[in-house]
Amino acid sequence: MPAHRIDLPQPAWMQRWPAGLRPAGLTGRRDGVELIYCAASFGEVRVVAYPAREAGRVDLRVVPNPRLPEAVARRLSAGVGRVFAHSRADALPWLRRVLARCEAFEEAAEPGLDAALARCAEAATRARSDEGPSLPAAAVDALATRLPEAARDELEPRLALAHLQLCAGQLQGALDTLGGPGQGWPDVPAADASAESPRAAARRAVLAGTLGLRDAAIDHARRFAALARTTGELEFGGRLCAHLGLRDEACQQYAALIRVAPRPRHLAALLRAAEEADADGRQALAELAEHLGDDPLPWLPADLRVRLGRTLMELGAYPLAELQLRACAATSPDAAGKASATATLARARLWALDLDAAETLANEADDPNNPEHATALMVLGAVACLRGEPARGLDALERAHRLRGDDLEIRNWRVEALLRAGQPDAAQAAALEEGYRSAIVRQLLRVRLAAIHAARGHAAPEGPRDDTDYIHRTILRQLAQPLAALDADAAEAMTLGPEASDADTLAAVELALRALGGNRSNHLSLVGESDGRGGRSLHPAREVWSPRARASELQHRLLFEPLATVRERLAELVATYPGVPYGETYSAELLLWEGRYAEALEVFEAVWQRTHQRWSYVGSAAALHFLDRDDEALARWEEAATVHAFLPEEATHAYRSEIWRKRGALEAALEAASLAVEATNTRFGAWINLALIERRRGDRGAAEAALEVVRDNLQVQLALVARAEGLTVDDALELESAPVLLEALLRAMRGNRSSGVQTLVDDRGVLRIFTQRHLEGWTELASWCSEWSIHTLALLEHPSIGVVDVGQGGRGVVHDG
Repeated sequence: MPAHRIDLPQPAWMQRWPAGLRPAGLTGRRDGVELIYCAASFGEVRVVAYPAREAGRVDLRVVPNPRLPEAVARRLSAGVGRVFAHSRADALPWLRRVLARCEAFEEAAEPGLDAALARCAEAATRARSDEGPSLPAAAVDALATRLPEAARDELEPRLALAHLQLCAGQLQGALDTLGGPGQGWPDVPAADASAESPRAAARRAVLAGTLGLRDAAIDHARRFAALARTTGELEFGGRLCAHLGLRDEACQQYAALIRVAPRPRHLAALLRAAEEADADGRQALAELAEHLGDDPLPWLPADLRVRLGRTLMELGAYPLAELQLRACAATSPDAAGKASATATLARARLWALDLDAAETLANEADDPNNPEHATALMVLGAVACLRGEPARGLDALERAHRLRGDDLEIRNWRVEALLRAGQPDAAQAAALEEGYRSAIVRQLLRVRLAAIHAARGHAAPEGPRDDTDYIHRTILRQLAQPLAALDADAAEAMTLGPEASDADTLAAVELALRALGGNRSNHLSLVGESDGRGGRSLHPAREVWSPRARASELQHRLLFEPLATVRERLAELVATYPGVPYGETYSAELLLWEGRYAEALEVFEAVWQRTHQRWSYVGSAAALHFLDRDDEALARWEEAATVHAFLPEEATHAYRSEIWRKRGALEAALEAASLAVEATNTRFGAWINLALIERRRGDRGAAEAALEVVRDNLQVQLALVARAEGLTVDDALELESAPVLLEALLRAMRGNRSSGVQTLVDDRGVLRIFTQRHLEGWTELASWCSEWSIHTLALLEHPSIGVVDVGQGGRGVVHDG
């Protein structure tokens, strides 16, 4: 529905705006007027004008625009300021009249739809301040009953109402509003990109994401991010993009926001996004850090300043990281913040092999009352090891490990210290602790351990079969690429050929560990020439990854990239590293999720026959099961048991449980399903199966408990499948009738028994994608921007007035200019 605008006469002084800008409109609000410009180079530019405390003066602020360079923003502010200064006699009275008009509009009380809107708006304000995540259902019901019939046939009011129903937890009502009862799988229509407003893009992104239409949600989210201008829009854009896994876009939104609205929560959100971002996101953070400089930044608490420095270190921006940490250590008013900055700075100097500075800083920070006490102890222990004093180093590292036993870097140094101290058995036990298997440095250390065990005449105790040398070979090959620019000979020696001996492998690992300098984290850096400060220059090696972790990460890109793109990336992994089976098995798992079982079986079977790798038997037997070849599936698992000890967290138990339930072997089915959910409580396919097993066994309490997990975590999936089956969720989830819906849900899930990503295939073959905490996350986002939907519906009640979002929850009048 197009918005009608209230007509305000355009003052003459508006024609004297800075050269290169065309007046496009203005928005009135209670605290000021937002002037809207059009610029050929930077799109829309907004400047907020408001009366200053000093009588007779107007203050100005440029609203952030990611495409607007900061220097241009300053120049525009100055230009608009000159216009106001020259037109003060006319501009100030006009500005005050507009503000009075806004106040009168906000105070106007109108009957009908407006009363329901007001109730929702009040609740939306509470939701945005985190006092409550949802709108009252009664208020949303009142909106639904008061909407004019004509509006129900138009798309935008329906999308706005569905959005508010989602905020109120009325999932079934939202689905009915979108698609109509009994109309099967609802969708979110695409928008006209040239005409869509930011708030409409936000609504579409939230609704598409809720329905598992990931590609559509991403498209609308990116469109919203491109349109975001106000502080409220930029903050929501950051949240939305981060929720969808669009880390680069989230970083850009938050970095633009911090430049004009510096808040600790904004920087904390930026750092969370940057930790998993690609090049663009890292660049956005680095540019922001450069913009912040080394000023004390009173708005920024010490813990966030230290976290900023630590994140910059881990992203490879080492000089900027040390700049922030040194500034924090020098200026922080609180002792704990100063000590944390000093300990983290010691860690940076350790990475660069500046051992004297690292030890001095670590001693300064070594205080049991300091939250970074473990970091200081780790640095002291590592420095001692690197100086050839492993016993002294081990003492400090053991204390650090007791303080922070889950810290990967501390654990890696502890393993290395035990090796240097001549305690290989203790080092082996430490290396096998949970949490090391996908760690890069740990994979290099295990080669050392294997060499020691081989020299003693027996194999390393890693399990009944360990032919995974492709893991460390791949890591060494990747590490050699950035090392070639620093030490070509070492890089060549690290690139092992197929005939490399154990001695060659061990020598390559020793070269790699030396090239890492003092860094034993998973954020790899290489040391180069002298840095002129007692250490050596640091060079990031971010593109080095553990093979299985890389394949898993590529598969999870399904959350923010199209399925075809993910499959192409996995195929590239297979082509680049043909000896690494994970690219094939993770790609084949996607075929299972789509229901393409015969194709999946072909891939899994080839990998199994070639390598007997673990994940190939899991997938091969699963594909056989879904092809109704259960005897062959069970036989494959029996064969695999002679090679591998089944891990509690693998999906084998979920698949086997379904076969045994189908065959009526309920006790065996129960044992396998229980093991599956106990090991990984987010494997929801196993919870569905467990509910079906317990119901058939007649254990009503256990069945209800399992069913409750399904209800709580798969609300959207249940509602979608119920619609497709012509059922209602409430009726179908009664214990007596639950099997009909649960069996339908398992069929829609195809072969997906993942613990991290849930999928459905609808009746059109569209893969719908969901994640853990799925509905809760989307409901929070819907509530955060619910006022935008309220504004859309308000136009139905006030056809002569445009109600607009202004980034702070206010409403105002609009003039198109």
